[in-house]
Amino acid sequence: MAPKNLLRHKDCKSNLSEFDDVQGHPGFDKQGTRFKRLIKDQNDHSDLEEGIRRLVLCSGKVYYELDEERKKAQGKDVAICRVEQLCPFPYDLIQRELKRYP
Repeated sequence: MAPKNLLRHKDCKSNLSEFDDVQGHPGFDKQGTRFKRLIKDQNDHSDLEEGIRRLVLCSGKVYYELDEERKKAQGKDVAICRVEQLCPFPYDLIQRELKRYP
């Protein structure tokens, strides 16, 4: 059994549109039918790739703990990406994300 502490966590809420990986992807006639394999950093500073010194990859509830610590430390040089699909591992998406940062 997994802990259920994230069920009421204020940051663990999503709209249905946020579950869609590629809207209008060929072969899928409905939006919202694809799973996001990698979720990029969604903080205010996440668009400032030049200032990022460290990229952390994590999965599951660890993200919320890391994000909370980053907010406490006011760390603007760390980006956190969530790997949501471990098998098959999303090498292509991680390579693309690594290229975004210097």
